[in-house]
Amino acid sequence: MNDYLVWSPLYKVDRTKYLYHYTSVEKAFKILYYKTLQFANITTTNDIFEQKPKLSFDETDLNTFDMVRTIQKYFLKEQNRVRILCFSQDYEKDINMDNLSRDQRRANVIGRGFALPRMWAQYSSNNEGVCLIINKDKLLNYISAQEIFNINNKVNYVKNYLTYPMNKEYIIKLYKKIISNSFDVFSTLVKDDSDFVKFNFFSKLDDWQSENEFRILTLVNENNFDKVIKINNIYKFVEGIVVGQNISDENCFILHQLVDGNTIIRRIHFDNIITRIQDI
Repeated sequence: MNDYLVWSPLYKVDRTKYLYHYTSVEKAFKILYYKTLQFANITTTNDIFEQKPKLSFDETDLNTFDMVRTIQKYFLKEQNRVRILCFSQDYEKDINMDNLSRDQRRANVIGRGFALPRMWAQYSSNNEGVCLIINKDKLLNYISAQEIFNINNKVNYVKNYLTYPMNKEYIIKLYKKIISNSFDVFSTLVKDDSDFVKFNFFSKLDDWQSENEFRILTLVNENNFDKVIKINNIYKFVEGIVVGQNISDENCFILHQLVDGNTIIRRIHFDNIITRIQDI
């Protein structure tokens, strides 16, 4: 691993190489102690629109009314099978730094996935938390090696949600499959229908765009909604840890003890001109 590239300014880094996982210091303690990342139930995210499926029913009438209600209830329940890991990414576009000196440009890490002010405020306890720097290919390869089904992609940000359309013929066909209890309708759609996946799990409103999200999705079995899915041995893919500007010295000490030399910990600092990474 080239340590310099992990921390380098945006213009020097491969912008597809790293993912960034923001969390509170308390949750970071658990992640580092158990050396584990855990997938979250999509219905527990802070985006209210992800708590229910995005479906639309066309050509409905009195004959299909009860079918539609059955389908809606089924998908609302099945949504709880979806598990996700969420990350930020480096900006794709360059940041204009014409107003900065050469030395300032060399030190400025704004636009890196670990230098997103909204993420520090919202997910890392107002700059008192932690951001894990993760090698994307190493993580995805490790997940595949564990034979965990997954779909991974960038989140698409939209002005208005698109919904998964169902016409009358499809409603009747789907209804029959659901009530037969002999076919895992939800799993089949997730695994085989890219539009269903895109509209329901990889689209968010523009309001969330500053998160610059990449996510990994998996499913639990239809008979085990409470199953916990974890990714162990995090130092196979974690290549650095950034702590918030306001983190306490006591928590920094605990983090160093937990990491035990397995990776480097540095602090982010936002000042009036540039954003920089500092040794601690």
